[in-house]
Amino acid sequence: MQSNNIPKITTKETEHLRESYPSLSHLEAGNIAQWLQERKDQLFEMARQSENEADMTRVLGLLASGIGAVCYAVNPLAIVGGLIGGAAWLWFVVEHSNRTKEIAPIPFVRGNFIDAIARAGDYDSRSNYQADHLANTVKFLERHEAEEYAFLLAEFENIVQYLTQVEPGKRFYAYRWMFGWFSKLKGRQLPTNESMALHLQDVTIDSRVNRSEISAIAQANVQLPPTVDIKQFQSPTVDIGKMNQGWKF
Repeated sequence: MQSNNIPKITTKETEHLRESYPSLSHLEAGNIAQWLQERKDQLFEMARQSENEADMTRVLGLLASGIGAVCYAVNPLAIVGGLIGGAAWLWFVVEHSNRTKEIAPIPFVRGNFIDAIARAGDYDSRSNYQADHLANTVKFLERHEAEEYAFLLAEFENIVQYLTQVEPGKRFYAYRWMFGWFSKLKGRQLPTNESMALHLQDVTIDSRVNRSEISAIAQANVQLPPTVDIKQFQSPTVDIGKMNQGWKF
């Protein structure tokens, strides 16, 4: 059991950071691969949400600017709304350019309109565009989060192997330590197992871990059979031949 008398090392500025991750108890209890995959999926969904918000803001900005310009003859005050909409559109174009190093003034179109027209008539350009779609979506994350996604994408298996060797209570610290080195070395390599083990000798178990949750998760993992019969998860048998008889092509 945790003692309520132990003061927290977390500050008010950093208290929310741990809450933004998937449950750390699963990571500390040994569900390492599942936790890493959940974090990776979380970051990508955050990128998609940010991209959608940017697109909608540009749509509303252009719409407000258009309405303001059209209604200006009827009511001169309408131009105020148009200016606000134009300012919002311009701000997001600049923000997008800072993150992705490209100018995208048209909503839902990455890059400028001329590039989009050029891709429409070039199969190779469209193929390359689709291949780069994932990487360009991740650019909508903040830089630190985008680097973490790249870290998980490039080193997923290595991270799992490293963290499996770390004792419970130190795994989240080890994860952030590895990510710090990945960023510092520009993704070229990770520290060795030996250097990580040597460093963690001076690291104590995090006092903020929820020991009861970790124990319950670890116990649930132990209770699972070592080999699982996949048949118990299969749906009832279906006669494919009879199903095909009902389809017409």
